Amino acid sequence: MVGFLKYVLGQARWHLDNKLGIYRVMQQAKGVEIRQGVTIINSDRLTTKGPLRIETGCFLHCGGNSWSHGEGYIRFGDGCWIAQANVLYGAGGIEFGDYAGTGPNVMIFSSRDNYGMEHAKKPHIIHNFASVKVGSYVRIFSGSIIGPGVTLGEGAVIGAGSVVLKDVPPWTVAAGVPAKVLGPRDMDSMDRTK
Repeated sequence: MVGFLKYVLGQARWHLDNKLGIYRVMQQAKGVEIRQGVTIINSDRLTTKGPLRIETGCFLHCGGNSWSHGEGYIRFGDGCWIAQANVLYGAGGIEFGDYAGTGPNVMIFSSRDNYGMEHAKKPHIIHNFASVKVGSYVRIFSGSIIGPGVTLGEGAVIGAGSVVLKDVPPWTVAAGVPAKVLGPRDMDSMDRTK
């Protein structure tokens, strides 16, 4: 019975901490919308310059834990949006420029396990960290995965279901597994008045 009560109290505390963290993020700028079912770990490491929308079912880990050596962050520029069921692991740092956004089920990782044989018999996992930079006006379409250390240049478009392990130049379209640059972004279709 005592174990069950500890579990229930632990869950209640976790939910309260998450709700307070989401409230803190919503107070940073006018127009911040965070939908139900969003989890933000270490929300004090999440910042936004302006309006931000995070849809239902997203999980954002902003680092700050012992396994990330107390490092990590997630930073959003002005007018960013994160669609449903995204996963952002910011232990190595994730930074979005202005008006950048994602489709559903996108995953962005700024750290990875070091699976080298020199670490195989150690009792804990060794991590490598490398920040991810998402430039202004970037579009990352649904189901894409962005790996550690990647920079998506301003205006880049990532096709649905892509796995991006290398930098993508500004104003280009990249897609595939692994993602490759397919050509320039169609500049005529952009409405720059917003």
